[in-house]
Amino acid sequence: MRQRPVPAILVLSCFLLPLSACRKEQPEPVPLGLASMDDGGTVRLAGTTRRFAPYNELFTRYSGWTGGDQGYSIALPDGRVLWLFGDSFFGPVNPDRSRPPGSQFVRNGYLVQDGNQLTELNQQVNGQWLPVVSPGDPEQWYWPGDGFVSGNTLYIFQHRFMLDPGQPPGFNFAQTGVDVASFSLPGLQLQSVQPFNDDPDVDWGTAVMEDGPYVYIYGTGSAPYNKFAHVSRTALDAPFQQMQYWDGNAWTSDPQATARVQGGLSQAFSVFKHGGKYYLLSQENLLGPDIFIRDAPAPTGPFSNKRKLYSTPQPPGTWTYNALAHPHTITPQGDLLLCYSINVQDFFRLFDNADLYRPIFLRARGWE
Repeated sequence: MRQRPVPAILVLSCFLLPLSACRKEQPEPVPLGLASMDDGGTVRLAGTTRRFAPYNELFTRYSGWTGGDQGYSIALPDGRVLWLFGDSFFGPVNPDRSRPPGSQFVRNGYLVQDGNQLTELNQQVNGQWLPVVSPGDPEQWYWPGDGFVSGNTLYIFQHRFMLDPGQPPGFNFAQTGVDVASFSLPGLQLQSVQPFNDDPDVDWGTAVMEDGPYVYIYGTGSAPYNKFAHVSRTALDAPFQQMQYWDGNAWTSDPQATARVQGGLSQAFSVFKHGGKYYLLSQENLLGPDIFIRDAPAPTGPFSNKRKLYSTPQPPGTWTYNALAHPHTITPQGDLLLCYSINVQDFFRLFDNADLYRPIFLRARGWE
């Protein structure tokens, strides 16, 4: 493969980007007797799921934001949608989809969708694109989680990270906590960033669901070769003033009592309500290609009836991860929009083909 000059801003990122969304996925020995909390048994196929051209074309961009992973979406009260990405490329893309030298790499990229138009929320200063949210410590950075709207305020969870030279190359970063950024509406002006939780065992804010008077906040707990969902909640009209955590039987104010409600998940997943049921959508753990959905009678589970929606193609040298659902798009026919991230083992291939680092959109029908 031909070599390309690497901008200074990308030198450090060459080692971080290919594994950036795989945080806490580093293999470890599996203790005997580790409970998977997975459904096991027969997994059936659910409906039909295919690539969805309108959104794949919308996110095939040639300037500004041109690629990133994750792809959370938050529906805003005025009909717009805010899309949230982790590590992102900014800069031109050539007509053949290659990236020229000089592409910029930003730790978080936000796009505002208004109909068929996408506009960057990131600011450009002196030719440099800036993160929308940055910690006060320049040695740390944010990758965005999920979020929700309460009144005239948008809240977005921010997962805070820093380099960890004690970890193997490619995994040399560590999470230092979870904060919450608040934005005014409709202007989307950043108002504040407040600490939420520094619990090293649960990565809160990986999924959010509004239901009645509550906002349910899901977190990802990690164990060797497995990831688990935890759930907390707060009042929608008074966010974070009082937090409750599900201990497996009842709600408690003790965050240390939080219980695992589902295993066998990826780092990021989605939980949403539709037709009186609660659905959990996740790619399989350990970076597997399959996307599954489960349902439950309550936000706390138990999630069962596991079925496969889609098996993501993984061309040689690539992998896919962190599938997410976008339930605000569900049509009267029941079509559900979802996306997954794709990445590569050889960082420099991202300069040859911008489509190797971006969300891939799917539309599912019959998933209920």
